[in-house]
Amino acid sequence: MIPNITQWRYYEAKRHTDKSGAGQLVQPSKQQREKFDAKCLEHFIDFITSNQIIKDLPFGDKTLRLSTGEIRNIPNVVRSIAPVSIIKQYNQLCEEDQVKPLGTSTLYKLLDECAASVRKSMEGLDNYITEGGRAFVELEKLVVLLPEDTQALKARLQEAKQYLKTDMKIHVRQTSTVADHCAPYALGTSDPCFKGVCDHEHDSRCDSCSDMADLFDMLLTKVIANTWENRDSVLYTVSFNPSLCIVELEMLKFTNGKLYFR
Repeated sequence: MIPNITQWRYYEAKRHTDKSGAGQLVQPSKQQREKFDAKCLEHFIDFITSNQIIKDLPFGDKTLRLSTGEIRNIPNVVRSIAPVSIIKQYNQLCEEDQVKPLGTSTLYKLLDECAASVRKSMEGLDNYITEGGRAFVELEKLVVLLPEDTQALKARLQEAKQYLKTDMKIHVRQTSTVADHCAPYALGTSDPCFKGVCDHEHDSRCDSCSDMADLFDMLLTKVIANTWENRDSVLYTVSFNPSLCIVELEMLKFTNGKLYFR
């Protein structure tokens, strides 16, 4: 009997003989660690530190300890959306820009290392977004009072609100064939001094933007067809489109508030 022989070792030896031949040395397997691509890493860091992801807090700071032992104080920031939504947006951005992203688990680890608080309320941080959120709440209260299609309309309102908070931010571009995504065209007015000149046609369509516009038109039609005690107030609530404020804000953020027209 061969000492210390087990059934597993016996069958492993037979498998090695069939694969490599009798008496051949077992080659140790090499485990390779994949390093970060510096460009991909920088691309993701730029994304999560952009003003569409984080908000600067007016007070407080955090202590950052570098690998060299140096300690630095950095301003306290808060993320406006959850990590899952951040990674989803980033993957969509990479797909549109034809950039190969890092692995999903790596992105989560980077978010954990890049410390930031997750927002619970935008009150006092971004009142523009806060008012837009309140407008959606008022619309939901109004939808409940409608005689029909209440649940379907509430679901569509939630989808529109979620779209404005997440995907809309990465759709805005300096040049886009979708009218609602092209910042110079969408922010332009009838005044020639504030009207963008595009060198492309706006002949593409965004399903999410179109569905949102159809939703508000449908709400206005249903409200007009019903009888209300405070009719003027109700009509004002529906006529004031909360999505326009949020869309305009995201476009101004995209251009850093400095959109120059010719």
